[in-house]
Amino acid sequence: MVSSTHVSVGLVGVCRIGPEVHEHIDKGMFERLGLPHWMITYSSEEYIAATVRLIDDYEERLALRKYIVENNKINRLFTGRPNLFGEEILRLVADV
Repeated sequence: MVSSTHVSVGLVGVCRIGPEVHEHIDKGMFERLGLPHWMITYSSEEYIAATVRLIDDYEERLALRKYIVENNKINRLFTGRPNLFGEEILRLVADV
């Protein structure tokens, strides 16, 4: 798993989607950062293949790192409309 801390220094990795909530958060983070879809995996086999791809392909790994760092992609994780979550919670509570 690659956290926003890792991404902020240009470390790239692979995420695997499973039943846990945090695994789906990783998927959303990878998509929001604009990382390639092959880095989001759904099985152990896909995860291993994607990880080996990153290990074996220095140029691709470096290009992904440069994409994240040079475009300051980490800031993308902290933009948007955070008030929507609170508004939705208030709506749900009001409906009870």
